[in-house]
Amino acid sequence: ITCSIDGPKIIHDNFRVSTNNEGTFDKTIEGLHNLVDAFEKRAKRCLSIYTVICPPYTDERLQAIYDFFTGLEWLPKEVNCENTKVKPGTYEIEDNTKNSNKLLSEPIKDFFLRKALKTNDPFDYAVQAIRRIIIKVNNRRVSQIPDCIISMNGCCIPGQKRIYITTDGEFKVCEKIGYSPSIGNIETGFNKGKLIKHYYYDYIEQSKNDCTHCWASKLCPLCFSNCYDENGFNLTTKKNNCTRAKNFVKDCLIIYHELLEKNPELLVDIIKSTDL
Repeated sequence: ITCSIDGPKIIHDNFRVSTNNEGTFDKTIEGLHNLVDAFEKRAKRCLSIYTVICPPYTDERLQAIYDFFTGLEWLPKEVNCENTKVKPGTYEIEDNTKNSNKLLSEPIKDFFLRKALKTNDPFDYAVQAIRRIIIKVNNRRVSQIPDCIISMNGCCIPGQKRIYITTDGEFKVCEKIGYSPSIGNIETGFNKGKLIKHYYYDYIEQSKNDCTHCWASKLCPLCFSNCYDENGFNLTTKKNNCTRAKNFVKDCLIIYHELLEKNPELLVDIIKSTDL
């Protein structure tokens, strides 16, 4: 069960409100506490926390989020915690924060990397925030000879893990990609022909020229949500996200090797803890 909590009450209630515009922090924490009690020892395997971080991405704001989660003594530290930067939408948020450290392209990951380098706990919240990145780089395919196989970037298998159903019964790949060709509906089920055409053949045929010449292709995080509109695959939309994807891959490599050079014991413990 994934619980969406954005940090302390003053931060969480700023955006996560009910239909009557009241903050949801108190009910959310109560619900999480009930889940921890109900799962008991299984909580560390059955629960996860997902945090959406909104601007401004200052050290003070990120420190408040870090302090909040590390202060929840009743929450097992092994519970998986992840965060993401809020994606662009119709709500205009101006962020003038400048990342003075410039180690990474993203101030959020930069903050948590600096925290992670100072701890020996593989379950510290800062480590949790970048754990998936570390594992992604560590488990990458390594070969002594050039590998000609290019994967479909960070794309999922449509319909396997999740599905989004619109109010008129159309199936979409997920909730992040509303404006896209449907892959079926509640009346007829999955339309394998449309699924394969739009989300395999079209994606592959139009992407392979760029991806086969890209240094970041083996760790590329781009998924369907960054590449489609209501008419189908849009190469221009995908290319507009390529710079961001390359910066992400560069950050991943920096994070991994910063830990490898400055805190190798922690890196080993993080990798071991993933197998628990």
